[in-house]
Amino acid sequence: VIEGLQSLHYNLITHGNVNSESIFIVMNDKEDHVRSLLGNFTSAKLFKNQNSQCVNRMNKDLKDFQLLCENLRANYNLYANNMCSDDQDSENILEIREDCAYEKCNKWKTSLALMTQLKATITDFQKMKKSPMEAMKELLVIVQSYKEIS
Repeated sequence: VIEGLQSLHYNLITHGNVNSESIFIVMNDKEDHVRSLLGNFTSAKLFKNQNSQCVNRMNKDLKDFQLLCENLRANYNLYANNMCSDDQDSENILEIREDCAYEKCNKWKTSLALMTQLKATITDFQKMKKSPMEAMKELLVIVQSYKEIS
């Protein structure tokens, strides 16, 4: 998803509606590989140059992506509670369960850690008032590092 957003922003296109309904999950059972694709371009907008409206919409895409990460983290926790552990007395609803017995939990944990880092990076860039293009470059570096370890 972040690679798709980066490609759009590089070409001065904003998505305008990054949310769970705009993400398509593609699974390949043979390789045990899952990909997420960005879709639903009904709110997309093409700009001629990187003016303030373009930058504002790019920042909105990043904020929407950040919210998507938070929603996925919350859904992961619900999933982990149901599939990975019978212990329901967690103090932190977003806690990663170390006693997870479900065979795919390590991949979920890696994905959760990635979403957590992406969300934190976006927050940092917003605080520093960095450009969305700079943020996108850093987010891609993070995604690539996770691809290498998974």
